[in-house]
Amino acid sequence: MPKIVDHEAQRELLLDACFRLFAEQGYAAATMRRIAVAAGVSTGTLYHYFPDKQAILAALLELLIRRDTARVRHDLPDDAPVPVRIHALFLFYRARAGYLRDLLRIAMEVHRHEPSPESRDQVRDGLRQYRDAMSDVLAVDPLVGAMAFSFILGSLTQGLLDPDAVDLGAQEAFVQEVWARLQAAADG
Repeated sequence: MPKIVDHEAQRELLLDACFRLFAEQGYAAATMRRIAVAAGVSTGTLYHYFPDKQAILAALLELLIRRDTARVRHDLPDDAPVPVRIHALFLFYRARAGYLRDLLRIAMEVHRHEPSPESRDQVRDGLRQYRDAMSDVLAVDPLVGAMAFSFILGSLTQGLLDPDAVDLGAQEAFVQEVWARLQAAADG
């Protein structure tokens, strides 16, 4: 009897292995052969799912954006006020700071070292999708969401360079205060 394979689950397992490899060894060092070895599959199986590393990058970014957005929204009621949404975002950040820094490191490496303009465009598109998801999760105007995304991105960058300097409690309090002031200005 032929083995029944859940192709979507297998695809996600391959992408998870790719993420770990990209984070540990760098995107540039990850060849299709190394990815297959890290994922525990043959190169033929890997090519069955992805024609090249660029396709892996696109699928990986799509998967991570979808997962991350779902994780932030998981326990968030649709009618949650913005301060509750900000808190949920920072809970997500606290729980996954290392992963988020790895994701940023991969994106920066691809943008800096990948010769293909398509790969750099994929990173830019991924950033845009994260920025848009930030606006949606916070239920705020896209401009406010873009500013919040820039703040988080800056915090992640600082965490890469000087992890001890990042105080997420103070940063959340600051974002909450900025939101309260924006609301007061809009109401007054």
